[in-house]
Amino acid sequence: MTNTAAKKLLIIKPSFKPPKGFGIAIEYPIGMAYVLGCLEVNNLAFDFIDLELSPNWVDPVKSALQENHYYAIATGGLIGSYFFFQQFVSLIRKLNPELPVILGGNIVKDSSDQLLFKTIGIDFGIIGEAENAFPILLRALRGNDKKEFARIPNLVYKNDDGEIIRNRQERIDLANVNILPAWHHFDMSYYSNKALLSQIGDRLKFMPVITGRGCIGKCTFCSPSIGGFRKRPISDVINEINIISSRYDFDFIFFQNELFYPDVRSIREFCKKYIESGLKVPWAASVRVDSNIDVDTFLLMKEARCLEIMGGLESGSEKILEQTRKGITTAQIKTFFNNAKQANLRAWGDFIIGFEGETEQDIKKTIDLLIELDVNGDGAILYVYPGTEVYKNACQKGLIKDELGHLQKITRLFTSIHSPHIKRDIFNVTGMSDSDFVEVATRELRRYLTFKFSRNQIVDPGYRMYLMGENILMRIVGKCSTCGNMITILHKVSSGREYHGILGDGVYSRFLCPHCFSSAAINIYNCTKTTNLKEYFNELKKKISLYKRIILIGTNQDTSLMLRIDLFGIDYNNILGVFDIAGNFQGEYFFTLPVLNKKDVDALKPDFLLVTDCTVDPAHIKQLFCASDNRTPEIVFLADDITRGKIESFMKRIESQNNSNAIQ
Repeated sequence: MTNTAAKKLLIIKPSFKPPKGFGIAIEYPIGMAYVLGCLEVNNLAFDFIDLELSPNWVDPVKSALQENHYYAIATGGLIGSYFFFQQFVSLIRKLNPELPVILGGNIVKDSSDQLLFKTIGIDFGIIGEAENAFPILLRALRGNDKKEFARIPNLVYKNDDGEIIRNRQERIDLANVNILPAWHHFDMSYYSNKALLSQIGDRLKFMPVITGRGCIGKCTFCSPSIGGFRKRPISDVINEINIISSRYDFDFIFFQNELFYPDVRSIREFCKKYIESGLKVPWAASVRVDSNIDVDTFLLMKEARCLEIMGGLESGSEKILEQTRKGITTAQIKTFFNNAKQANLRAWGDFIIGFEGETEQDIKKTIDLLIELDVNGDGAILYVYPGTEVYKNACQKGLIKDELGHLQKITRLFTSIHSPHIKRDIFNVTGMSDSDFVEVATRELRRYLTFKFSRNQIVDPGYRMYLMGENILMRIVGKCSTCGNMITILHKVSSGREYHGILGDGVYSRFLCPHCFSSAAINIYNCTKTTNLKEYFNELKKKISLYKRIILIGTNQDTSLMLRIDLFGIDYNNILGVFDIAGNFQGEYFFTLPVLNKKDVDALKPDFLLVTDCTVDPAHIKQLFCASDNRTPEIVFLADDITRGKIESFMKRIESQNNSNAIQ
């Protein structure tokens, strides 16, 4: 029973912080901002809690419910957050069993009735755009008018007979409805500093705007939010940019909708009106590579202040492109990126590994195409989630028997090929065995990243290591290999006593030149101005080539880099495994390599130990792995004695600080 005396709605934005090890970037909550804007336009009172800013989500929700009376509570998001929504509804039922719970976002469209109404336990769901449904539902709840439920578009609910009803879906008329995101309810300083567009790097702040809603694609691996593309009037888009430019501090606009515009005519129309408006705010956007954008249009986009364009190439295999109904060809991919290059407009290409029936040759074709076109991009493992055709196929083939168990697994995987736990978390629908797929995926991605690393190393780098609080930082300065401008990159060597590494990420999406947005690869061994690391690197490379039974000592970022990028020309078949010297790693495999214990190492009889943890005492390593017959494998560190000496000195200072604090 709805509390009709209550006058407010409580609306909650979940926290979508990524798991540890996946960086600190967050996304702007543009969907929630539109919902709040809709509530304001309809004069519906509400309290709003952004859990992104809370160390835990329970306390603020509990306090709000204990201190206020609400007639409903609402939240929303993606299906990957189903476990949070389940816990959230469970808490609401304990605190106020009669309070209606409303859920929105793609989770409602993509989930089964069982998941929504039994596993999670919601009362109402809204599919697609909230503007047509949410205000009507809230007024019906306020008036306790159940008969109105049947007439509300986009609503999912349970009728008096317990039957789940999914009402007709309705799109809003963007030509006549211009509700703007209510950003003033958010801590915009927090979001502008934390939000990261990996294709542009982490140096520039951005604000999200949409030019329309929906997508024209029919891809088997995707579940579009609301269907076909509908564009907003360009005058409304330009007006919104003017408004947010006067209120917030940012460097560029990212047009965050699934599709910027579907065709050249619309793109050119936007660019001309943007130029005519006098706006000078740079922008970036995503387009389809089959939009047939010619060189002249790319040049017009540059004139209209476009910084970068993103195109999903997905695969370099014609078979896979056709099978996934992407609707593009490799010829169109080549034309798109070559035209952008001719116009000197940076173009980013995303790709996916792990499509249904994909073979080793298909994956090789993708990497071959990326290298041929010299494309900056990033790859993900196919995310098999409800609402997509690949998910339905996997269920029909018996690959998914436990839907909840599958959701837990893909949420943990986070679509990252870079995950150290890839062998544990992989969900495989290719034509290869699990072990073969993981080996091929990591090897081919390494081939691409090594290419990018060799092409984009910053020139004449130098570094300075220093202590800030309990963190050892490394400041690397050098010239961009593309435009020649100076680049400064900060790398965290350690967090307190936890050692990360000296090599950094090598080449990574967020490390981009802030001037030309080319990849900026870090090779610490090239820092000849301040160290003898170059000479040490050459000696190390020669030594590694001599040995056939290698074990890596350490499960840190440096070990990760060595497995992602072929820095030393290693035959990876010669690496037997990884020994976790720090004892922090949880798992049987680190990437594709087994995590070994002391007994394993002794049994394998390695001839070479490459120590990636520069905080370890060489004497300790020698004592630990000295064989009973006095046969000791060669032990070599990634860094020279001078560099390790600096790190040791900083670690002692950190330990001294901790001891002083403990005494006080």
